[in-house]
Amino acid sequence: MLDSGYFVLAALDGSSPGARTQAGFAVSLDGGGQAARITIVPDSGPNAAGTRALNDQLQGEGDRLADATGARVDVGGVAAQLTDYQRALGSTLPLLVVALSLITFLVLIPILRAIVLPALSVVLNLLTVGASFGVVALLFQGADPPLGGPGYADILSLIAMFVVVFGLSLDYQVFILARIREAWQDTGDLHYAVTHAIDRTGRVVTGAAAIMAGVFISFALTDLTVVKQTGIGLATAVLIDATIVRMVLLPAALRLTGRATFWMPGWLDRALPAFDVEGTSRPAPSAG
Repeated sequence: MLDSGYFVLAALDGSSPGARTQAGFAVSLDGGGQAARITIVPDSGPNAAGTRALNDQLQGEGDRLADATGARVDVGGVAAQLTDYQRALGSTLPLLVVALSLITFLVLIPILRAIVLPALSVVLNLLTVGASFGVVALLFQGADPPLGGPGYADILSLIAMFVVVFGLSLDYQVFILARIREAWQDTGDLHYAVTHAIDRTGRVVTGAAAIMAGVFISFALTDLTVVKQTGIGLATAVLIDATIVRMVLLPAALRLTGRATFWMPGWLDRALPAFDVEGTSRPAPSAG
């Protein structure tokens, strides 16, 4: 009985209110002493590689302790929660990239009536997202990041950036690429079609991108790191997409692919429904 710990538990339970409150952080005195807490403070940041390794080590030690004693052992706290949070969301990011890229590609096929053109669009989207991820890593990662924060890119902000950028880019794509296809159908000259579409849409796209970038950049004024990272990433992605990608990389890629850009199998063209995206069709005049 002397080695059972009941005397220690009774002493803690009967101590002064201040001492009892402090002891309650380690032993659940109100619960009859049936639970205890061991506090471990890592010497690295909450989402650093060393902290994640320590979390894995503690999980293993906890499992062995539970097997040896029959007790329930959990690893908790902010660092452990962040590790689980990042891993859970991080494991879904590759699936999200593949799924959203595939859906975007399939949606653009009946709209643009082509195979290569939607594929180029998706690839350029991925380049835009990758560039914005690189800017976020440059500004927010490291021991002393230029824009502050915990020193890592939050996975939630990366997922939000990826989804929003794909949605905004899809809007630009339908606007610009539909003009390119329309001019190509009228003239059969790809060089003219690209130049004409960029001339017709360049100012509008750049102006809209500047407005959205101004809105997103205002997110950088907040102290909430997730919002700040998302705002900076989105502003970067919008500016890159509307300038470098749509005005330089897209025309260059279209000229490299040539007439194959608008290739579409005849059977697929006949099977897919026709969409009047621009609203340019007119109802046939009524007889009489």
